[in-house]
Amino acid sequence: MNIGKSLPLIVLVGCLALLFSACGSKNGAKNGANPADSNNQGEQKEMRVFDNGVVTDIDEQGRNLLVTQVTDSGGNSAVRAVRFAVTEKTALTDSQGNELAFDRIRVGDRVEAWHTGPLRESFPEQGEASKIVLLPEPDAPDGWVSRQAAVKAALASLTAGNVWGVRESVADREGEQWRVRLVAAGDPNPREVSVDAKSGNIIYSQNDAFRVFAPMPSDTVGSSFTVRGKARVFEAAFLWELEDGHNILAKGNEMADAGAPEWGTFEFTVKYEAASNPTLSLFLYVGSPKDGSREHELVVPLKPEKNLIRLSASAVQSPPDEREYKGYQKIETADFSVFIPEDWTAKALPGNEYEFWNGEKKVGNTVTIAYFDENTWPNYRPNHSEQTDFRELKQVLPTEGDGIKVYQANLILTKPAAEQDPDWQYHETEVYVTVKERQRSYGLLFGTEDVPEEQIMKIVKSFRLKEAQVS
Repeated sequence: MNIGKSLPLIVLVGCLALLFSACGSKNGAKNGANPADSNNQGEQKEMRVFDNGVVTDIDEQGRNLLVTQVTDSGGNSAVRAVRFAVTEKTALTDSQGNELAFDRIRVGDRVEAWHTGPLRESFPEQGEASKIVLLPEPDAPDGWVSRQAAVKAALASLTAGNVWGVRESVADREGEQWRVRLVAAGDPNPREVSVDAKSGNIIYSQNDAFRVFAPMPSDTVGSSFTVRGKARVFEAAFLWELEDGHNILAKGNEMADAGAPEWGTFEFTVKYEAASNPTLSLFLYVGSPKDGSREHELVVPLKPEKNLIRLSASAVQSPPDEREYKGYQKIETADFSVFIPEDWTAKALPGNEYEFWNGEKKVGNTVTIAYFDENTWPNYRPNHSEQTDFRELKQVLPTEGDGIKVYQANLILTKPAAEQDPDWQYHETEVYVTVKERQRSYGLLFGTEDVPEEQIMKIVKSFRLKEAQVS
């Protein structure tokens, strides 16, 4: 054998062997061929999603928890929500590491929540909990319901279908109530719910002397209904009245089961036959021992059932003489009718309102606001406006008096400074028909430079109320 000739070939084969060996090592490391690397493949890190979340819903049958937490960023609040599946692999413990059964977790509980693996992107997010830690409850004053029970009651009182986060729950020791502040997903404005500390009832109406658990404000009530709540009044005695804006429908004296400074519980039944309009007011108050005047008055607005409404004579108006309105068209809302020029166009708006257009130009519109009189009108005057005239119009409608009044306001509207248009002005004539028994004011608004005053008055004189409706 010729060693000289074979040596280059041997060197070449050796180099190729080393090259393939190196490539194999690299590919092996890359593909996880190393046994040590292979053992780590598929392992996922456990991550904490919530450090102080609140359980806001429990599906016992499906064994899952909806946990939410409110976060603040740039002055705005947001709600993160995750629905966790609780499986046999999930560690359920208290803060000391003691194991817990699934049914130990309650709505309103504060928890730490952990998961392994990705969360499904939805709202709420979804995933499997690797660990749920029940955080300890703060001590509540003696005789109070727990913070968890108060949060559960507050959540139950809110609109179903929304996802809520609990910003905070504060023990108001002086007021003997829990104040639970919540935020709905997609709404940065918090809502406060008050919970009576000793009974756990939601407080729907309250002042320093009364708190009402039922009925809720704007509830529709039949001819007999129950009022439940608490009072903190001298010698436990107080009075109540049910009114409809014109008449006292029912009244009485009641006693709570304890007098001030304690909060005493009360419950009584109100009965009435009929109402003269679709709004009621329940008044709770204390009679002054000095002159009998009302003190600590609390008002709860209510609605009567539709079949109990009997319109009073002041709300019934004779129809206008349509012969005087030739060349006019009749426009009807759910509450009233009015005649406008035939060549105008009435465009329906949301909320049972209309805009009036003369060709391509808007010349007026309707608006419904709360009832006012000459003393309270400044509370309803539009922002960024200068008032040049305000007066009551008499003998405009066939029925006027204490129940129905007509007011006219002449205004100069300007734009807010932020819009940087200081020279813009719009002169507007606003005429309101105020109806005390309905606690509503129906406005007819016109561009002063677009509609002559004589024509405005003719339109206003055609205004007629419809029979009251209750939704």
